[in-house]
Order: sequence, then C-alpha cells, then structure tokens
Amino acid sequence: DGAPQNIQDQTGRSTSSVITPSLTWDTRDNALNPSRGFYNLLSVDFAGGPLGAENKFYKTVGETNWYYPLVSDVVLSLRGRLGFAEGYDGQELPLYERFFVGTQAVTIRGYQLDEVGPKDINGDPIGGNSMILLSGQLRFPITQGLSLVGFIDTGNLYDQGQFDPTRLRTGVG
Repeated sequence: DGAPQNIQDQTGRSTSSVITPSLTWDTRDNALNPSRGFYNLLSVDFAGGPLGAENKFYKTVGETNWYYPLVSDVVLSLRGRLGFAEGYDGQELPLYERFFVGTQAVTIRGYQLDEVGPKDINGDPIGGNSMILLSGQLRFPITQGLSLVGFIDTGNLYDQGQFDPTRLRTGVG
C-alpha cells in the first residue's frame, strides 16, 4: 500500500515476448581492460505484435566507446549512449522497461536513482523513455589490475516528448 503510485499501477501480471536484434563492431585490444580500439553497439528490443504476449513496446539503444592510449600506459576513453523506448498500439511502456540512472548501463557517477530523470507527483522516479549519456575518462594504471580513474559524466533521462540534450546533469570525480 505504501508503494509509489507508478509501482501500484503495475500491480498484477503481464507478459512480454521480446526479440532483440543487435549489431556490434568491436576492435578493442582487450574486452575487460582496453587501451585502444572501439566498441559500437546498436540494439532494438521489439515486444508484442507478431510475437504475442500482452506488452507492446520497442526500445532502441546506440552506444559507442573509444579508447586511446596516451603516455605511459594512461588511457583516454570516451563513451556516448542514446536510447529511446515507447509503447505502441495504445499501450504504455512498462515501468521496468524505462531507463533509470544507477543501473550498470545507465550511469552518471555521483548521482543516485532518485536524483536524475522524470518523477511522479510525489517525487518518486518513474524512469525515462529516452536518455543521453556522455562520458570521458582517464585511466592511470598503478599496479596490475589496479588503476586510478578521473572522469566526467553527463547526461539525463527524459519523459515522452521532453528530450532536450541541453538539460544535462554532470558528475566529476
């Protein structure tokens, strides 16, 4: 009973049948600790329609990551991520399919879940149906497997029809 209204609205059961075609292009020299190359991803989740089930939505995410070796094993990495999701055939995008800051893929370091993106009338986060994230990072290796990292992250989550890449939140550390 004490849950936010957006969670109460999702009470009950629903099913999703989702297909996710994706394209990746990966030239990194190391998948876990890259120092050069790039990783690009484009994926589209498509739910409902001919796949059946109750939920009908699509979600598109594009991401690019670039790694540049600098002096003395210092690595500059740049990342950009865009996403858009929407329900169709009169259905809303399920809450759990919206974008939330604080998940592994959607991070603006220095901010918590309830600090970025759309909120309901009670101030509870409802996630965004679109997102933009940009990040720059310098990695200074100290020992094998241990590095010091400096970063700047910027981005935001937006509700339907509210996308504005000039309204960004920024974290530095």
